Amino acid sequence: VAAIQYRKALELDRNVAAAHAGLSMVQEMRGKLSDAREEAEIAARSDASYRQAAERLAGLRNNIEM
Repeated sequence: VAAIQYRKALELDRNVAAAHAGLSMVQEMRGKLSDAREEAEIAARSDASYRQAAERLAGLRNNIEM
């Protein structure tokens, strides 16, 4: 359900960093780390001041590289 809501938000505005970060979290919980990282990267690019996006991206990079 959460993924649907994040996608709906992104249909309205593709640059909402919080929606990309939220979708990243959902993808990570589903075990789709590559997709999660991609969404976190988009979130970080969308809003460089959005600290949660940078933190998610750093955490995902560490998890994928292990």
